[in-house]
Amino acid sequence: FRQAESTNDLTKVGVFMRAWDGISAPGKPWLPCRLDQSCARYSDRFAVSIIYPGHPETYAAGGLVLRPEEIELNCAYGSDGGSQGACCYPPGKTADCSPGCKRWCDPARGVRNWGCSWPPQHLKEMIVQQKVLEPNGGYNEVILDAQTWVDHLPRTIMAVFVHKDAQERDVETSKRVHADFLAEYGLSADETPLVIYDYKTGEFSL
Repeated sequence: FRQAESTNDLTKVGVFMRAWDGISAPGKPWLPCRLDQSCARYSDRFAVSIIYPGHPETYAAGGLVLRPEEIELNCAYGSDGGSQGACCYPPGKTADCSPGCKRWCDPARGVRNWGCSWPPQHLKEMIVQQKVLEPNGGYNEVILDAQTWVDHLPRTIMAVFVHKDAQERDVETSKRVHADFLAEYGLSADETPLVIYDYKTGEFSL
């Protein structure tokens, strides 16, 4: 977190956090929406955020911490990108459609890009744009490929998190999901811990 850089390197850009948003498989938020759910059109992506100094916010008070080595980016937005309006039919990434992504931003325009998404090779520009246009904080939106995420489970998930000042219902949700995830994959809490995240300082603790 503290050593985060404006870079295209997923291992150095910050911490990838997937906050609860209800767009996932029922009872298993580490899996994408199923094709028999009302959210089936979003089954091909996960929306997450990158946190780093100055922008430690997450969409919700609990969720998943991800291993950057196990994920694949579709695109990124410097704030809430409204990605639910960008769908592929049928769901899935193709040469002509990247789930959750709008037209590509133009690097030549610098931070003056609106209504567009940054492709993976320009993740650095998204971070720079967020720092300039949202200097007082706020979360970004990064869209990940769901198939890569699923293929790499359980290693995709580094930890389950909950905010330090979360309400009791959010604490209980994170505890339940953590226990269910460990049971699903036969893991221990040492391998995939439940961590407390203090978004005011950017610190994680057990």
